[in-house]
Amino acid sequence: MKKNATKNDQLAYIKATLTEKEYDNLLQAARHANSREITDGFSASAARREYDKVLSLLAFLIEHKDSYVRGTAKNILARAKKNSQKGLFDHEGKTVFLID
Repeated sequence: MKKNATKNDQLAYIKATLTEKEYDNLLQAARHANSREITDGFSASAARREYDKVLSLLAFLIEHKDSYVRGTAKNILARAKKNSQKGLFDHEGKTVFLID
């Protein structure tokens, strides 16, 4: 993959590298990583559930032989983790969720 590749080039490369099922799982994981359920994150259990969905969809791609696919999967997982923690608040020195 070229460093200056466009987003369309990147998607085409990933689609060509993965099977249809793997590609669908990657797209689903990206949707979950940015979904309202994970980003609104007022509930610890809801955010964790969504993060776990992303992890289960990407688990096999995190160790993929292609470094670009591996990096993309890790980036989506990192985004999901960051978004799942948006509902965290600092209260008297402790990190807590609004509910749960």
